[in-house]
Amino acid sequence: MDGAGPSHDLAPELPWRRRRAGAPAMMRRWRTRCRRSARFDVTADTRLLYCKGAPASRLVLLDERRARDVALAEGAGGGGGGGAVLTNVPVEVDVDVFRESRVRSRPEPTPFVCSFPKMAEYFNKKSGLSGSVPLGSFNSMFSFTGSSKNDAAVTKALALDGYFVPLFKVKLTSSELVLREDVKRAIPYSWDPSSLASFIENYGTHIITSVTIGGKDEVYIKQHHSSQLSSSEFEKYVTDIGDERFLNLENQSNTAPINYKEK
Repeated sequence: MDGAGPSHDLAPELPWRRRRAGAPAMMRRWRTRCRRSARFDVTADTRLLYCKGAPASRLVLLDERRARDVALAEGAGGGGGGGAVLTNVPVEVDVDVFRESRVRSRPEPTPFVCSFPKMAEYFNKKSGLSGSVPLGSFNSMFSFTGSSKNDAAVTKALALDGYFVPLFKVKLTSSELVLREDVKRAIPYSWDPSSLASFIENYGTHIITSVTIGGKDEVYIKQHHSSQLSSSEFEKYVTDIGDERFLNLENQSNTAPINYKEK
């Protein structure tokens, strides 16, 4: 599954200032979570914590014989990599190291305020998917727990603002991925809801082709349908929250999550 123009970027939910913990800490998180499995169910949360599969399992065939070690540049992404190394990286996987940068999660417009379907479509586009059927990550970020029809009916608008600090990105370069034989054998060959549900539980629904490791600090705000705020008033409300959260961020010693009431 591609995304985030065009690869699907998955990053731990960490305040951006905490990137100073360093690339090694991020690498350990990647090794223990993402590297053990390459499968996700898009109807569920797609953060590393929720990847599926047993340790050391994999969905696609990769050439392990030509694996190599990839050194991360010192201080990559401002994380103080200190010569950290990604070990046993298959040749089909590229590793791009970012220089120190802090980028807006949604550059234009900022903040990003739109309807329920438009925000769902935006999340899908980031993941390389079409349509506006909500992903699990969308539901998780905005704390939606019901059916998409009911959630959309009670939502007047949604907003997103924040920053992302990428450290490094790993990406499968092969355009023709081949499933492992054990995965092929597990695919149901007839319509059997229980077998299909079991397959999805074990293997997910999509193959993640790229992962960006870093940190992000974002706010997700939803406006209830009963809200009396006009569109301009709600946008100003979101802008004020963004200014309070992100202006002069370098001078803040702590970026602990701020709980804002829904409007």
